[in-house]
Amino acid sequence: MPKRNAASWINNPKIRQILLIFSIPKTPRQAEKELLVKKLKLKPFLEQHLLRCLNPGCRKGRLYIITEKTRNYL
Repeated sequence: MPKRNAASWINNPKIRQILLIFSIPKTPRQAEKELLVKKLKLKPFLEQHLLRCLNPGCRKGRLYIITEKTRNYL
């Protein structure tokens, strides 16, 4: 199965909703509570360079925000 590019992936309403949550810096736990989901996997977003970690050295309390590329797509 070929990988989809980021632009077509963002057109999915659920993906767009997740990205809009991260327009301000949040931890994954905060985003889960706002979206009312049990587990939010951020690896696909990081691989597509849609999210960026603000403090990668921290083990707990990592903050994520959307990248400039993502802002342009949205």
